[in-house]
Amino acid sequence: MGRYISSHSKGQTFMPDYTASLLIFGVLIAIFLTSWNALVSVDTSGSEMLQTRHTSTFLVSTQGYPSNWEQDGSNVTIPGFAEEDHVLSAEKLREFREYSYDEQKTLLQAQEFWLEIKNSSQVLELDGEGLEYGRSYENASQIYPVRRNTLLNKSGDLVDAELVYISWE
Repeated sequence: MGRYISSHSKGQTFMPDYTASLLIFGVLIAIFLTSWNALVSVDTSGSEMLQTRHTSTFLVSTQGYPSNWEQDGSNVTIPGFAEEDHVLSAEKLREFREYSYDEQKTLLQAQEFWLEIKNSSQVLELDGEGLEYGRSYENASQIYPVRRNTLLNKSGDLVDAELVYISWE
């Protein structure tokens, strides 16, 4: 009538085809996990570069918040150096110089940074001091540099300038 499996039959769990399929599956999982880890680590450095680009763009294209923060530096929430798009305000740069490095870092939301305003040959000056902010990045393991062409308004005289913003880990 019916068929039944004998209790004396041998199991086929570890047959060569089954073992081979387990091995192939394991190799595919290992390749996937290795690739996934590589993609995730690349994305982290990409987000740092993206943050650096956003910060530099914001500095040269907006006045910051509030827009007149250079008049009362105690209420600055977000610094921006522009009087108008890509025209930097000497007053905002002077006021930003008054902050400590840690305060500047907090306002820029940076881990570490270097910022300078220069022309084609040298760092520009205001009141006899170079427009350089931050710390040296000589021993940094990974740097994220961004350059923005801009103008600097020095008492009505527009000077060609370049903002160089570098963040690093």
